[in-house]
Parts: sequence; structure tokens; C-alpha cells
Amino acid sequence: MKADKPRVGMAIIVKNEGPYLIEWLAHHSLMGFDHFYVVNNDSSDNTWPLLQALSQTLPITCFSYATTPGIGPQLPVYEEIVRRHGHEVEWMAFMDADEFLWPSHHPDTVSDLLQATSHAHPDVGALALNWATYGSSMKVAEESGLVTERFLHHAPQQHHLNHHFKSIIRMEAFAGFVCPHSCQLKPGYRYLHTDGTEKRDYYSAGQRNPSQSGDVCWARFRINHYVIKSYAEYVRRKASRGRAYPECGPLDDPFFLGHDNNDVPSHPCAQHIVELKARCQDLAGRIGLADPSGPLSKNPAAPPTASTAIHLPVLGHVETLEEQAGFITITGWVLLWKTQPAAGFVVTSQHQTVPIEAWQAIERPDIQHHFPNASLQNGFEIRIRKPALGSAQDIAVSALTSEGHVTQKIPPGASADTLR
Repeated sequence: MKADKPRVGMAIIVKNEGPYLIEWLAHHSLMGFDHFYVVNNDSSDNTWPLLQALSQTLPITCFSYATTPGIGPQLPVYEEIVRRHGHEVEWMAFMDADEFLWPSHHPDTVSDLLQATSHAHPDVGALALNWATYGSSMKVAEESGLVTERFLHHAPQQHHLNHHFKSIIRMEAFAGFVCPHSCQLKPGYRYLHTDGTEKRDYYSAGQRNPSQSGDVCWARFRINHYVIKSYAEYVRRKASRGRAYPECGPLDDPFFLGHDNNDVPSHPCAQHIVELKARCQDLAGRIGLADPSGPLSKNPAAPPTASTAIHLPVLGHVETLEEQAGFITITGWVLLWKTQPAAGFVVTSQHQTVPIEAWQAIERPDIQHHFPNASLQNGFEIRIRKPALGSAQDIAVSALTSEGHVTQKIPPGASADTLR
């Protein structure tokens, strides 16, 4: 084993990551990465000028890559980085801009991890680092501040999403990519987790999935995956740019709801946040920015933004509308962020707001059975006067969050439509 710490690179492809790029680079420079290989993929915001400016003050090699229609850009970019620069480092991590390599104990670095692992397991050829998938922390609007400080809730360790992993690869052991998450190793090398155990394959419906591991290991290091952020950021920044691999499915509301897991609160190390903020301000100052998430020029190209209000998707159904003596009673159930009851409701008929005479929360143990972390009082009963125009079929119901955000309309249907 070499006495010196290994030289470690980071490979990443980015698209419209301008608001988050300085934090991501600052964090991973604190994690001990020696060089960054950052590829701009068809960005329309300030990502490219920001990268060019940062490359004058950080060890960054950057170039642009235009997507070929029908071909996902991630693997071709990773292969090009290896071809051009794989010989420059001993180890290379391959990650995304919404993924943060995170130590269990401050101030561990990636160099410490690789040095210790190589010493204990000289035949290690790659490390698999599992996700900790973070939800929206029940945020609708986009806010200022660090990503790592704003989103503080993630899925339980054994959640199926956390079986995904990303790799740090020993370049002398590299024999080609299997997918963006994993690679083939030359004979004599092993794929290990961060605790030194061998990575086991993950099977679903009898099929091996090379993006996932049989075990979820968070020992010493993991990858905090801030996949959705707030709903506004998800819609306006992530969903608007699409997926690197469209065949994996659309970035739609079901994707958001499936990844919005806020079960486990998790606060980052306070000392690391202090150091990260200082590093962000230092990098921003070096390139003439007052705000690390701000634009580099006065009129940067921007990603598409919505001109209308953002309405949070919900789980639930309007189950019955019953008319009696000039009044309509509406019943159903709704969950915000898969756990929270509504703070109120908005009823409309033919796009006109209908005053609510009264409403009450109803206990629904049948719904809580399927969503164990949900409030028991997720049902509702709403009473309105019958509108002068239109019929009961024209009535639509939206929920209100505790901050006053209006959700999407609660769809009609029976509980079984969602719970089967």
C-alpha cells in the first residue's frame, strides 16, 4: 500500500444545475476529491459560464456534450471521461449533481475511506455507495439556502429506492461500464460496500438489476440523494429538463409522490454546514458572485419556468357528493406528502369558488392501514350550498396545506382505486 493518500477524481454530467453547482462542488472539495471532471449537457441556464469561471479557481476539467437523439447521454459521457482522463487519477467516482457523498462522521474524507479500505482489502476494485433518498421535507415553494440544509427527511434505510448505489472505481481495475451505476472489474478485483462486505446482486421478479445492490450499506459513507427537492423545484427545474434515459419513465407527479419520502428526520453535522457555507461564499467571491446560487451574468438563459401557480399533487379521492335540502355534502379522504391531513379546502364549480359552510376531519383507519405514517384524521366531510349553476358533477375539491398552498384537485373515485 502506498503511504500517500490516493488521488481521487469525480466525474459528473450536469444540465441546468446553475443554482446548485457551487454548493455541490464546495461540498465535494471538502470531501477530499482532488479533481472534478464536469460535463455540461445542453444546459440553457448559467451552468456553462459558471463552470468556466469556477475552473479558474478549482481543479475542474470541463467540456460540453450534446445529446444524440435516442441515446441517453450519461454512459457516453462517462466513457469519454475515462478515455480522456482515467489515467490521471487512481480512483474515480461517478455521480449526479443531486447526489452528495456523505460521511457518517465529520471530518472523514473520501481519501480516508479509500486508503483504509485498500489497506484492509488490497483486492478492492470498486466501492458501491448506497443512496439515502431524501424527500421534499414537505416544501412546496423554492427557498434560498443550501440544499443540504433545506431538506432534512429521507426514506428508511431499507426502502427499496435506497438499494440503488453509485460507484467509486479503482481505475486500474476498471473493465467497462454495465450501466451508469456500476461497472465490470478485471479478474482478481472485488466490488465492496463501505463496510468491507462484498456487494450482492439485487433481483426483482427474477431479473438482476445492476443499478441496485442486495444490501443497503450506510457504514462510514452513503450518498444523500436530493432527487426531488421542493415541488416547485421538481416541476420547474427537474421535470422540465427530462430524464437522461426517457425509457425509465416520465418525470411526472407519480414519480414525485413515489420519491417524496419524509419518514426519517436527519440533520447534517453543524460543523460541516459552517465549513460548507464558508467554502461556498469563498468560491462565489472568487468569481464575483454575491450569492453562491445566483447568476454569473445579469441576463443568463434560464430553464423553463411556469407562469401559473404550483399546485401540489395529493393522494386521495372525493368519494361521495350527496344533495339534500339545497346543500351538498362532499366526503372523501386526502393525504398531503403521503402523511399529512389537509388544513382546509377549496371548492369550485365551473371554475368559480363556492363558499364552504362547514367542514370537519373524519377518522379513516382504513386509509391509515395502507399508509401507517399518515394521520388517522385523513378523511373529510365538507358542506356547501348547492351552486345556482351547474350540477354536482361540476364540483371540484382541492386541499390546503398549513402554509396556505392550494393542491391539485382531489380526483373522484373509490378508496379501492388507490389502495388496491
